Parts: sequence; structure tokens; C-alpha cells
Amino acid sequence: MIDREKDLISGFDLDDMTVGNYISDFENSSSSIRFYDMNGKVLRNTFEITTGCYIQLRDSNSNVIDTVKIVVYGDVNCDYIIDGQDSVLISSIAGGLLTSENAESAVLEAADVNFDGKVTSIDAEHTDMSGLYLQTIGQNK
Repeated sequence: MIDREKDLISGFDLDDMTVGNYISDFENSSSSIRFYDMNGKVLRNTFEITTGCYIQLRDSNSNVIDTVKIVVYGDVNCDYIIDGQDSVLISSIAGGLLTSENAESAVLEAADVNFDGKVTSIDAEHTDMSGLYLQTIGQNK
């Protein structure tokens, strides 16, 4: 799902989060799809997608046509693993320590794991449960 207002993309299947698994989902004969990590490095097909990575659509002259940032709900520290480390960051967002001034929009979006439009301690609890393999964080709003 693409959120055009925020230029974010989500809804990825957590079972295979590699670039190669998703690049085939895009079709466009006159352009190129490229996946990048948060530092702008091109990701190869075997690399895993995390929150904060981004996808660019480029034309035949390599001009950027569109860019969207990737959101993996629960993966707030952008390491592909949903666990207690993410829960700590979610608690920091819920408490106001991390805001849009010092955290990326994709990270703030990834923290809202129950999709209620706000980040609270409930989101942190869900993430803790996921880290203990007692719950799965859904990826589709």
C-alpha cells in the first residue's frame, strides 16, 4: 500500500523481505526500479528490506520519477528484526522523546503497530509480544 500523502509504502510479507522478492512486483517498461538503504546505497536482490529503505522509479535517462520510503510495522530501529529494541524506541516516541524533528516519517509510521493513528505504550507492548514470538505484527492497515 502506498500512502501518497506521506510518500510511504508498506504491506510487505515478513516471510521474505528481500529485494528480489519484491522487485518483480513492479512492472514498467520505460523505467527502472531501484531499492536503496537509508544511506543511499543500492540494495542487491538478496538484501533485506527494512524501515527507512526507499524505492525509486527512474526513467530511461536515470532521472528520478518517484520515491517512496519503506515501512515495516514494528521495525522501528530499522534492523529487520521486530523485538524489544524496537519497543524501547516506540516507548520513546509515545513519551515524546522522539518526534518528527529527530526521527524519520517512516520510523514514526512503523511505530504505530496497531494502526490507530497514534503511538502509545500499547504499540510497545505489541512489539514486545512479537519479539517473544507470542504475536505477529500485521503489515497491512
